[in-house]
Amino acid sequence: MSIDTHASELIDRDDERSLFREIVEEAESVRLLTICTGEKRGKSRLLAWFERESQLTFGVPAGRVEIADLKDRSAFGFAEHLVPGLKHFDLEFPTFDYFDEARAAQEWSAFQSRSPGPRANVVADGATVSGGFISGTVGTVFQGGEHAHLPEPRVWTGRQEEIARSRCADAFLEDLRALTERRRVLLLVDAWEECPPLLEAWIQTRLLLKHALTDNPTRLTVILAGQRIPDLTAGREQLVRALDSLSRWGDSHIEKFLEMRGVSTDPTMIDMVRRGLHEHDWTFDQLESFVALTKPRER
Repeated sequence: MSIDTHASELIDRDDERSLFREIVEEAESVRLLTICTGEKRGKSRLLAWFERESQLTFGVPAGRVEIADLKDRSAFGFAEHLVPGLKHFDLEFPTFDYFDEARAAQEWSAFQSRSPGPRANVVADGATVSGGFISGTVGTVFQGGEHAHLPEPRVWTGRQEEIARSRCADAFLEDLRALTERRRVLLLVDAWEECPPLLEAWIQTRLLLKHALTDNPTRLTVILAGQRIPDLTAGREQLVRALDSLSRWGDSHIEKFLEMRGVSTDPTMIDMVRRGLHEHDWTFDQLESFVALTKPRER
């Protein structure tokens, strides 16, 4: 699977990298790491490095999602994004696959046992009619002692899609719970502040409070990063670690970065980059743009 190429170039964050290695090596000691800083620089690259290190050094399957890049910012969209990448590590999601395939094929019968919806009975001229509100059509007609099953409607409604997507999200959690009983799995969630309220509540309640942070054994570790993060530390000090700042670049980091980009490392250039980072809070994109402008043009 594709990993951010800049992850292999990470030249700073020594303390954070040491903490990550400690967390991964001690299977169940820390189940949630939160990284919450107001800065716009560094968190995404750090998570990309975490993902790469998890896979290549420790052999731990890792799935990373940046909320800001999700086209579908729902629980289903979150699960749908993670499943294909995790399958690259021979992790199976059979329950999710079953329901997602049924959803795609608009096979409503797959969802009726878990989400039948309210039903109503109508008596007319000695016939009792029963059916679900979603189909909008008669399901079974009872005439005296006889009954006949009418065919399912072929029109897939918005309400059916909503219930199907919710069931798929539940199935993802069921599969993940089963997987992490025996295998380490790392989930990395970036740009938490971009979560809409429903997705935020689902991750916090269903994924974290009812799975990763319960008293039950699990080999799941979650890393959340963003400019704001829910505080789940109270009463869970042994399971949660929180970082409220990242280590800053010193001159040695700046010099190494400029060397890697083929740019002059004279004191004036280092000072310009230092002021940009520390006084103007440059993002890495802004830093890269500045370096590109100062790079000698090839003739």
